[in-house]
Amino acid sequence: MRRTRLRITKARVRRGSSWQLYYCVVVPKLGGGRTRRFFQFSPEGKREADTFLQISKTRKENEGTAALSIPETLRIEAVKCERLLEPVSATLTDATQFFLKHAKPVGGTKTLSDGIKELLESKRRAGKRESYTRILGWVLNAFERNFHGRNVNDITRHDVESWLDRIDNLTTRKNRIRDLSILFEFCRRRGYCGLNPLENIERPDITYKRPEIFTVNEAAALLTMAALHPELELVPTIAIGLFAGLRMSEIKQLDWRNVDFEHEIIDVDESIAKTRQQRNVDMGNSVVMWLRPHVQTKGGIIPAGFRKKMEQLRALAGITKWPDNGLRHSFGSYHVACFQNPNMTALQMGHATTDTLFKHYRNYRIRKKDAEAYWKLAPTAGAAKKVIQFAAK
Repeated sequence: MRRTRLRITKARVRRGSSWQLYYCVVVPKLGGGRTRRFFQFSPEGKREADTFLQISKTRKENEGTAALSIPETLRIEAVKCERLLEPVSATLTDATQFFLKHAKPVGGTKTLSDGIKELLESKRRAGKRESYTRILGWVLNAFERNFHGRNVNDITRHDVESWLDRIDNLTTRKNRIRDLSILFEFCRRRGYCGLNPLENIERPDITYKRPEIFTVNEAAALLTMAALHPELELVPTIAIGLFAGLRMSEIKQLDWRNVDFEHEIIDVDESIAKTRQQRNVDMGNSVVMWLRPHVQTKGGIIPAGFRKKMEQLRALAGITKWPDNGLRHSFGSYHVACFQNPNMTALQMGHATTDTLFKHYRNYRIRKKDAEAYWKLAPTAGAAKKVIQFAAK
């Protein structure tokens, strides 16, 4: 294939009824072909042609053949755009890439609502638990209601921060940032937006409060009232929570077939464990004593109408404020305070290390005598009604 060279030639051009001679500078085009620039066939025209040829050669050496193909109108527009971008220290390439990412997402435009539906469906296909996807969906749909009809790539950091500013609790704010980041990172990977608008949002620093637990007398009251009101069927739930430390979500799925009195262990299998890893929890004397009178061969630990019955028990026990995750927090705090073995406590609770125990579960203000009293809470032997002995005040 013949290649066009940058050069000066002489050319005859018809002007009306006559032919005129001109100097012609031939300029190669990107991708093939040529353009021609004509100059008067005179000493002055020859100097202009030579100057234009030299400029074209210099541009070609510096910028390649592509520079020679830029129309003058485009060059003028490029200079104008460069001046507009100068205050923000951006280049034409930066501006072009930003436009392509945001105005023309590579994955196509997607409404926020459809993006959320696609994310949740992806989580379900990946085997995430329904409880997780339900809570995640609740948070994301609450966000979407404030930006209904907007596309994913239209949401800016300012939009997100305005929504987050309504949240005063720092822990809640941090959790919302996490959930929204999951959504926008998913959409970024799918090509629905150019970047994650939460990427540069400041994460709150949380000062974790001492975990709230039941006092020994409150734990005693719960067990006593549950025993005195067998119609509530809550002794196993309270005993397993206080003395075995299972998560409430695990207790709700626990079956009596998982309670092994022969070996005195509770089998928390992978289908109900939060971490999806099976673990055996030692029952200990306290759990065994409280569970034996209520043992069944099979069936769930949690009774029907669980929430209503728990509210009744709370009222009967005089518990005005139920500590967050109170049963499990109480187990962790009293166990490590009494037995002074953090590794054993962490193992019972299903933690790989003691970090989570010390950060979220251990209450350091428990006195040794209170911890010992906690683990001595037991049904009164031989009593017609299973009333425990309250710890001394």
